[in-house]
Amino acid sequence: MHRTEFKLNKEKVLSIWLDAFRGYGIDANNLFETAMVMDEKEIEGSRELAAWWPREQIRSNHVELQKILIKGQRWGGPDDHLELKGFWLLLESLYRLRGDVWRTVCFLMLASMHQRTKRNRDPWGMKHAPAGLWQFEQALQSELEDGPSIDYIPHQYTRLMPEINEDYTVTRSREEAGAAPMDLEEWIGYLALESVKLLSAWAPMILSYGDKQDPEIYAEAVEQLDIEKLENQRRYDAAKEAQQRAQVELEERKQKHPKCDEWPTVTKEQLEAAVWSKTMTEVAKDYGVSDVMIGKRCRQLNIERPPQGFWLSVDAGNLPHPHGKPYDVAQMKRQQEKPVTPAANEEPVLSERQVKVTAPRSSSPEPLIQEVPRRTSNLIRYAHELAEQSEDQRQKSSAWRKARSAIINGLKDESGRNEIQQALACIDGNRKAVLCELVRQFDKNGEITDLSESAA
Repeated sequence: MHRTEFKLNKEKVLSIWLDAFRGYGIDANNLFETAMVMDEKEIEGSRELAAWWPREQIRSNHVELQKILIKGQRWGGPDDHLELKGFWLLLESLYRLRGDVWRTVCFLMLASMHQRTKRNRDPWGMKHAPAGLWQFEQALQSELEDGPSIDYIPHQYTRLMPEINEDYTVTRSREEAGAAPMDLEEWIGYLALESVKLLSAWAPMILSYGDKQDPEIYAEAVEQLDIEKLENQRRYDAAKEAQQRAQVELEERKQKHPKCDEWPTVTKEQLEAAVWSKTMTEVAKDYGVSDVMIGKRCRQLNIERPPQGFWLSVDAGNLPHPHGKPYDVAQMKRQQEKPVTPAANEEPVLSERQVKVTAPRSSSPEPLIQEVPRRTSNLIRYAHELAEQSEDQRQKSSAWRKARSAIINGLKDESGRNEIQQALACIDGNRKAVLCELVRQFDKNGEITDLSESAA
């Protein structure tokens, strides 16, 4: 069919479109909504921009745009989502066609078909279309000869409007019903219904920037900015208060655990010096963690720790204090196992973990030095731990349970009572008082009547 043989029935087409416009309450003579915003940087003149806004968000977008201009920003806004160039081209053309209903209708039909004919990846839009669409497009284009054309739009501009596309649904329903493709009148009605649905959901906007303002919108924008300012100040004050509170808590924690803030970044050298300067319990207390965590970090950093019983040997005077410098473990064990023999004409010096024992009559009259029995050594260690705890903590600690068990078993025989007395002789002060109190609880027969004199 040649172009000259195709005639558009202007009255029929306009009747179909005007019925669709009236059905959705849209004014065909004025498709654009106006939003006036005051821009202090545009006082000397004014400018107009076009945008697509969802109709249910016109007021909120208007207020948001005015807030942005009051704050003096030159970027952002509710129209930033229109990143597709085809959207702007369609708005520009509709803006130029304002007041010309016939050409606006022709252009909307041409734009709808352009989206279908130029988008090869979506075949559903053309399956129910009538024959002779090319001649129909040419006829529409001829009506726009004196107006804007979309022939210059590249093929990659496949979207010209925010779509409300029902091609797939319509095509499937017509195929299931066995209906033939639409005739031209049905096709025009279909395009009209699609366009008015779009215009009922999305409003073409004219944004007028200048020295005039919408008083109601401007007042609401100022009110929201004041609320936001107060809210920001409240969040700032809350954050500052939380920071100060955290600083106070950190200072209080540092009083109990001097190195608590160094634990996350402690180095291998620092931790190695610490575990070779104090017991694991004391190191854990300094850093504010458990001794289990100290051991785990030592394994991760491949730090050799003092062997079990090392600090008892140091307290007993059998080994010198390392002062943060590691010992050779094998050599240290040999030193621990090596017997300490006093000189023949020299009185031995008793340490806290050694006791003086008189030799039998058949042996040499000189005093001998022997290692502290295991029960005595354990009781001394328990007394050290319990002396550092409060009264409530003692009742729940493992040291209290172990010391109680050692005393109960020790009171059953003579050697056990001697070991308890030896433990009392090696300690003094608060540690001795704690152990004496525990012994008195289980000395039912009064066999250790005066522990302080007995220990002396």
